[in-house]
Amino acid sequence: MQARTLAASLALTACGSLAHAATGPLEDVLVLQLLDNPSFEEAPPEVAEGATAQIPWWRSTQGEEQLLKRELEDGTVETWLLVREGVSAEQPLAAYGPTAGGIVITAEVAGTGQLVVVDGAGREHVESFELPEDEQEVITIGPLSELEAFAEGVRPRLLVKLVSGRELTAYFGSVRAEVPLPSPSALELRAEIIALLEQVVSLWAERGLDREGPRATGFASYRWDVLTGERLLTMHGRAHPLYHLLADALEAEERTDWRELHDAFQRDWLELCFDPDSGLPRRWLPLEDEPFYPRSVEMAGPMGDLVDTIERGRQPFASLAQARALKIAELVKARGTLPDGNVAAGYSSEDGTPRLDYIPLRRLGLPAELVRLGALVEDPSLTALARDALATMEFTHSWPGTWERIDPGWDDRYGHYGQHAVKMWAAAPDERTFKRFALDGWDFFAPLWKDSLRLGGFIAADQVRCWEILVRIVALDESQRPLVRERLRAAVRSHFKGEQYETGAWGDVTFYRFDPKTNLEIGDLPGLPLNLLLGLAILYGEDLGHSDEELRALFASVLRSSVEHYRREYGYLVSRTQSAGANPSGGSIRLGVALAEMLRGLSGVK
Repeated sequence: MQARTLAASLALTACGSLAHAATGPLEDVLVLQLLDNPSFEEAPPEVAEGATAQIPWWRSTQGEEQLLKRELEDGTVETWLLVREGVSAEQPLAAYGPTAGGIVITAEVAGTGQLVVVDGAGREHVESFELPEDEQEVITIGPLSELEAFAEGVRPRLLVKLVSGRELTAYFGSVRAEVPLPSPSALELRAEIIALLEQVVSLWAERGLDREGPRATGFASYRWDVLTGERLLTMHGRAHPLYHLLADALEAEERTDWRELHDAFQRDWLELCFDPDSGLPRRWLPLEDEPFYPRSVEMAGPMGDLVDTIERGRQPFASLAQARALKIAELVKARGTLPDGNVAAGYSSEDGTPRLDYIPLRRLGLPAELVRLGALVEDPSLTALARDALATMEFTHSWPGTWERIDPGWDDRYGHYGQHAVKMWAAAPDERTFKRFALDGWDFFAPLWKDSLRLGGFIAADQVRCWEILVRIVALDESQRPLVRERLRAAVRSHFKGEQYETGAWGDVTFYRFDPKTNLEIGDLPGLPLNLLLGLAILYGEDLGHSDEELRALFASVLRSSVEHYRREYGYLVSRTQSAGANPSGGSIRLGVALAEMLRGLSGVK
């Protein structure tokens, strides 16, 4: 359920730690119902005999045993949730700080109990009810800003708890939360994104570019501290996310300053980052202005960047990139195809010797880029090479995972293998091997993912890479749309709920039982939520579970809270809080990548 209303009606509800004073015209809001399975009608999963199934989306004490079915006079059946002393149910509720005071929660109730709302600061409102037997009513809490408990503000995220009176029983027929979120128009959000992109790009142009040594280049070569601006690190000249995001942004917004930065990089990258004799990728030392030959180069990265450059067709870069790519392809065919059918992922940058010390997860990256190149230059031998590599991998491959611990099988294995497979499928649509492998993984994980999302399994933030795979699958096979749509709708709601901290900010963090878990040793960057922002942007315009209006509201909520919490004088934090030591500048690039993708979506560029 959703309704649109003017923020003027919520003028008194903007409060809490994220609240801003109104300095201009009030913005429209979109009101979304953000409690999942609000009427307890979603069927619990099948479980082994003797086990108790969980209630989807709810953290409950006794699971399915708390569900009661009630047949109405017209023959329909409704579901009620029972709670009594020692038995309860709860669900987190994500919201946006400045409009959280406008939240209204309603519940259909019977018996004697309490509907409790707790905000991120621990403030609590209790709505008690005591009804005669066989009577029921609808109770309402809110708008929250009008309640005494939240007189000092409402700070997301919130918790909605269903409890009973002492030694008594309460029944809940439905519990709904109408949550207002900012609702900029497509044009308004586009302008907001461009302004933020201007800041990110200008900051990197000022502090990150190679302007030292005998030759100034277009490489992004420096990292700095976002609190002090002090330089922290000098990096080798090579492909950098700054230029990937610029390439994406330029497809939606042609700007002279962005184009100059991107073309300067392309020119120097194609000239300086490939050996003039062997054509092998190398790096560039920005201070010495000398080439650097690393022991090994994972070839999928530079090959992918070269193919992207060819596809964009901008001259003279496209022709130069094609010459570089064909030279690497000849090396791979001559030396990189291994006796077992695999393709070596890495090569010595000095003499092209294949390197065999890469993890198996990397083995399809280069073949995927070779298929793309083969389609562009009409070389079927490159497709055959990739087909053989995939057949070799499939021979011993199996997909791992359970609903509770679906990762790393889903986010990493399918996230990489599936991504490579759909690239190959898109470039060679008549090659059934690529399609079969992409869909085999999806068929395995789709039912596990359903339960993982709705029952509170371990969910990694970077599962978003699988969202992009599914968007590509639907573009290639329309019959997959209904199932993909269902799963992606649940995924968006699960990540929006599970990745929000009690401060109201969202983070790039694994969550379990719908709560963020920052104490897991799994390599999360728990600060600025690149993955959630990027995922919402990838889905924009695709009709895969949410309307564009809903996606803009969700994106604006996460974006604005991220700017509020993570922005510092010289960029954005990658950590949840600022460190007493160094605070590296990578957060700006992470934000920029998501901004560029959303700019493309808002501009109709796919």
